[in-house]
This record gives sequence, C-alpha cells and structure tokens, in this order.
Amino acid sequence: MKFRTSYIAAVLSLVFVATACGVAVPQAHATVVLDNGVVATAIDDLIVNGVHYNVQWVLEASDNTFVGNVSGATAAANAINAALNGTPFAFVALQGDGSIDQFLVQDGAQFSGVRASSFDIAGNWQILPSGATASVAVFTQVASPVP
Repeated sequence: MKFRTSYIAAVLSLVFVATACGVAVPQAHATVVLDNGVVATAIDDLIVNGVHYNVQWVLEASDNTFVGNVSGATAAANAINAALNGTPFAFVALQGDGSIDQFLVQDGAQFSGVRASSFDIAGNWQILPSGATASVAVFTQVASPVP
C-alpha cells in the first residue's frame, strides 16, 4: 500500500512539473453530439484526420472543406457516423427547418460526394453508395483544445 501511494504521488508530481514547465500533458478528447431531445442538431469538436471541426447539416448548402479530397470526405463521413451511432438519433436537424435521415459530405460539385444515412432498420448511420442529397454536412474548423 505504501508503494502504491508513493507511486501515485510521484506520477502526480511529474504531471505538475511538466505542466509548470509548459510541457503539454495529454487530455481526454470529447466529441459532443448536440441535440434537441428528438434529433441531433450539430456535432462539436469532431476530429477528422487530426483537424477539429464543428458540424451542422444545411439544406442545399455547399461546403468546400473536402472538395477534391475523396478520402478526406470519406473519413469525415465515417467520423460523423461514429459520433451519431453513439446516440439514439436516427435523424439530423437541418439548420433552419426540418430533419432528415441522410447527409452528404461534399467532395466535388454541389450535391455530390460521400453520402451517409440511417436507412437500416436499426437506425445505424452508415456510408451509402455514392449519390446525391440536398442535406449537406457543413464543417467549421475550430482550434484544438488547449491541453
């Protein structure tokens, strides 16, 4: 027991010294799915390929974040799906009005890109074959949380 107490004290001392010296100490990351009790309304601090974004869904929007980057658009759709699959929501709110069970991460011309949906019977979000939809995931890059 004495060893465990000494070990914990030593680790805490190292964290304190590292923080005091300006060394970054890793902290837990938390992607947050915002909702209105019925549908998901946005995602805060979604990480896609090391970059932090806030995400909203907008009808007939255009978002150039991943245009020309199919692998980035796919990674973004998969990250959104993973966040949404951790919630009970099979629909996302469209900014302004309504909700829908699919969205697009634009990787080319408006209304084309990587499409995702919760069409399956269980309401799980998944990538669908390429196609078009008017509900677009709009990404706003945000600063990484300060450790």
